[in-house]
Amino acid sequence: SPRRRLEIKPGFAEAHNNLGMARKELGQFDAAISSFQCAMEIKPDFAEALINLGAVQQWRCQFDRAAENYRRSVEIKPDYAKAHNNLGAVLQELGQFDGAAASYRRALEFSPDYVEAQSNLLFTLNYTSHAPEICLDEARKFGRMASQKVTSRFSAWQCADPPQRLRVGIVSGDLHNHPVGYALKSLLEFLDPARVELIAYPTNHKTDDYTGQLKPHFAAWKPLYGLGDAAAAFHARDGIPGFHFAHK
Repeated sequence: SPRRRLEIKPGFAEAHNNLGMARKELGQFDAAISSFQCAMEIKPDFAEALINLGAVQQWRCQFDRAAENYRRSVEIKPDYAKAHNNLGAVLQELGQFDGAAASYRRALEFSPDYVEAQSNLLFTLNYTSHAPEICLDEARKFGRMASQKVTSRFSAWQCADPPQRLRVGIVSGDLHNHPVGYALKSLLEFLDPARVELIAYPTNHKTDDYTGQLKPHFAAWKPLYGLGDAAAAFHARDGIPGFHFAHK
């Protein structure tokens, strides 16, 4: 374990970084920051630890600090696609949309099949002045990238004939205190549960009081975080066969 490694070799930077990741997952953010900082004291050019530190700071809305650490990371490792993507995400939070788009494009230069960076770029283009043709081209790129990652396709679906209720799956990472959550709640309140059965598939472990307001509108709540695309697809299909699939 990371703790045991530190007992054996206190100067092991990777172990400090791994311990920081574990603490982050447990929500121990101050302790996680301390671990990442220890890792960088031992190994100042540890780009991965800088990324992890920036991610915790971004989670805590310390966007300027996060951006600084992401920039340091790409200075150390210029071809680090994840660092460019994360820098884009924090610039987006700061309202620097042109800079965010440039960072996402940089990430895609080093990792052309980086679906998350392409998705983030599409989102950012909503807030910049680009011709519709450019946005459509980027959307088509995302479609091609996503299609290439599909290893197998479902060819048959079991469904009652006729079904008593339409089953709709909602896949989102924003089923909490977030604009998507607000917009979704206003829609859910007008749906008749006798005619529509909703299944939630959250892709983010974050929950809050607003999540509690959304949950009663769903017949089932089936988290997908921690699963790969194929596992998530099978989890959805096997858990609730025959529903119509919708993405936010």
